Amino acid sequence: YYNKTKSIYIIEDSTEISGILAGTFGGLYHYDFKKKKWNAINLPKQHQKIVKIIDYKDKIAVFSSSGAVLINPQTLNVLRDVKLNKIEKETKLTLIEFFFQLHSGEIWGLPGKLLFDLGGLILIFLSISGLYVWLSPKTSKLKIKFKETTSKAKWSLYKFFYKYHLELGIYSSLILLIVGVTGFFMRPPAIAMIMDGEISVSSIPFVKLENPWHDRIRNAMFDKFSNKIIIDAKDGFWISDSGIDGKYTKHLPPVPIFAMGATVFEQDNNGNYLIGSFAGLFKVSHQDGTSIDAMTGEKPINISTVRPGSNLITSYFTTPIGEEFITTHFEGLLNVNSPFGINGRFEVSDGSLDDFSMSLWNYLFELHNGRIFEFLIGDYYILLIPLMSLIFVLSLLTGIFDWAYIKIKKIKHH
Repeated sequence: YYNKTKSIYIIEDSTEISGILAGTFGGLYHYDFKKKKWNAINLPKQHQKIVKIIDYKDKIAVFSSSGAVLINPQTLNVLRDVKLNKIEKETKLTLIEFFFQLHSGEIWGLPGKLLFDLGGLILIFLSISGLYVWLSPKTSKLKIKFKETTSKAKWSLYKFFYKYHLELGIYSSLILLIVGVTGFFMRPPAIAMIMDGEISVSSIPFVKLENPWHDRIRNAMFDKFSNKIIIDAKDGFWISDSGIDGKYTKHLPPVPIFAMGATVFEQDNNGNYLIGSFAGLFKVSHQDGTSIDAMTGEKPINISTVRPGSNLITSYFTTPIGEEFITTHFEGLLNVNSPFGINGRFEVSDGSLDDFSMSLWNYLFELHNGRIFEFLIGDYYILLIPLMSLIFVLSLLTGIFDWAYIKIKKIKHH
């Protein structure tokens, strides 16, 4: 997870490439080509999750998901932590942010995450105990017969599972309901229902957001023609009035950007913006703000940010002679404007695919969001999470009803 690399920066010494900087989810790293060695660059603790490394005047600006620092391009030492002055009346979270953070408990920091992790362990127990009790006899007469014919150990296990399934289920019901309801809205098509919603941080119990940028920055760009920093955040575009230390105000993105944010965020030599995401790749004119689809050259027409585009853009690069290429989630490397095409270049080395392995974190994530089942049911896999969430919530509500029914029955009996 911490090796996930969001940004690569080339360090040039005169006309020679002397090293690279890699911005990862675990910090900033420098590779020295002469020493052939990676070294970590010490950054403030809140800036470990790097999202973009860019040139800023005569310095290097390193943006994390929560802020930015400036570093010296010669020594690679941190010069200072940048205060990004966000101008807003009150801090708000998008409903997508709110639901995702609520789903894992991280909205309440480490205590919230630990509490929801405990809820996850309880859910595993409830699944096992519920299955065992369901497979066992239901009615009183069958229970008596089951008790008489089965071993003492199995009967004891049945009583243990039955008792603690009810108790742990009711104690954790609120947390599990939150997990189930938020899970329903975290995948298409239900995510479209909360796409444009916001919630004030002040209205969320026990939440105090000291840093309004905390885990919200997804990408950044320096417009060297207008001396402005543009930040792609989870709640929109934030543009400074002057340089990195200016005041940042909120703007709507000039082109559709899919829910996960801009994966391409660059400025060409003419000052035009190149913005790519799972919604496609677009070029925005620096002069009048008009945009075109970089792949077709046509003006985008009513492209929705709810549904992904035809090309799920993951990155973009150019060659020294101006050829443009994109990498995509499903199709791999594609040519944008090269007259030579790919023509055998950038080939994956022999054996690379044979030795390919996926990190356990990524595998579990693909399993968790249901995408791993695409090979079985095709595009219908996208409905797995909403349907399972509905069944999960229904199971919780009926379980709460059963617990309340038993309690009321016992009170009346006494």
